[in-house]
Amino acid sequence: MIALDRWTPENLDAEYPRAVYRTNLTGGNQNSRQSSLYVHKGDYLRIKTVTLGYNLDSQALKNINFQGGLYLYVTATNLFTITNYPGADPEFANIASFRTPIDSNKYPVSKQLIAGVRLTF
Repeated sequence: MIALDRWTPENLDAEYPRAVYRTNLTGGNQNSRQSSLYVHKGDYLRIKTVTLGYNLDSQALKNINFQGGLYLYVTATNLFTITNYPGADPEFANIASFRTPIDSNKYPVSKQLIAGVRLTF
């Protein structure tokens, strides 16, 4: 637990800094500053878009008296993500180009599954 392993004069080898928040720059240990304490590796592998389709051959379509083409397909978007990143989405957006990118716990990308049929005459 984070609260149990904070720095104190008796716990000099603690993993986390002492629990003090000061707004002035001269007091405390300035815990309100950005720190590398919570920086995580953001590497990931994501399958963005996969489409599987099948054209029915004209011989099969003649059996049902259909003169044309038939294409069936399924498209999956954001199928899965492999990562050790502890946040919701390792691909979080940095809205300002000169700011440090901070994960503000936005919703992760949604998965989509789309099925369709394309008929040609």
